[in-house]
Amino acid sequence: MILDYRLAPENPFPAQVEDTVAAYKWLLEKGFKPEYIATAGDSAGGNLATSTVLKLKQDGLPLPATTVAFSPW
Repeated sequence: MILDYRLAPENPFPAQVEDTVAAYKWLLEKGFKPEYIATAGDSAGGNLATSTVLKLKQDGLPLPATTVAFSPW
């Protein structure tokens, strides 16, 4: 799944992380197991992929299998 998340500057941080966390929760609700989910992104998307997992951990949610961050800023 490729997520169409809200973009800055029209939607300031943390809107993007909220969108990705909501999508992850949706996947879990649909029965996808965390060990079959990955986050990935390039540049700002790499930062978002990493930030999402940190937020999931902070919220006590099960973590995805992996994160791939290409040149995160």
